[in-house]
Amino acid sequence: MKKENKKGRIIIAGFDSSFGRGITERLAQDGYDLLLLSRLTKSEDKIDFISRIKRKREGGVEVREFDVLGKENLSDERDVFGLVYCVSIPIGNKLFRDLDWEDYEGHILIQLKGVIKMVRDLIKTKSLKRIIVIGSSYTLASPPIRAADYVTAKYALWGWVKAAAVELAREGVTVNKISHGVSGQGVSANMNSLALEMEKRRTPMKRLVTSKEVASVVSFILSEEANYLTGLNMPVDGGISR
Repeated sequence: MKKENKKGRIIIAGFDSSFGRGITERLAQDGYDLLLLSRLTKSEDKIDFISRIKRKREGGVEVREFDVLGKENLSDERDVFGLVYCVSIPIGNKLFRDLDWEDYEGHILIQLKGVIKMVRDLIKTKSLKRIIVIGSSYTLASPPIRAADYVTAKYALWGWVKAAAVELAREGVTVNKISHGVSGQGVSANMNSLALEMEKRRTPMKRLVTSKEVASVVSFILSEEANYLTGLNMPVDGGISR
């Protein structure tokens, strides 16, 4: 039996990322209808995950292969209440002097151009009211070495969030960024065990963040209680950016 939908659909771009999966699980549990987007959806691991989500949110989940930089258009979508943008690419682990412009461009295109393109389409639907982008605590505290391309793109994304929040506020649309700490998965999966241990030690809570903790903040921002919150860079980092 399909659970009652709260208010429109939520699009999760990059649902199959480490944080995207946690967010997808939580929003399915919250009772939202979901449109899940990813470039590739046919791997065995993703098929198993999608099946589990569809069982949890029976009749309320659509999965679509989608390239955020491609020609696909979302302006014909209906009843889209929120966009959660989790798309990113792994940190290249190069020193600043070894980075080429193409390294920066890859991150900027995925993290910034992708969300701008999607929002430009969805804003035409008149139903979009929540935009949430998943960022990094590297924009709140001292970033690590070997991540200049990634960090630069995240700062550019933060600038866009602030500008978009101001312009879209009059239309009742909130735009916020969640900046999470290191998890050891996803873009930080290339970090070695020593680096991860050092990250734990310098975090006041002495552990890494989990996708469930990020997902709970996403759930709150989508709620009516967060109607007046916009233009924020919300840390979920165990106090490292204090």
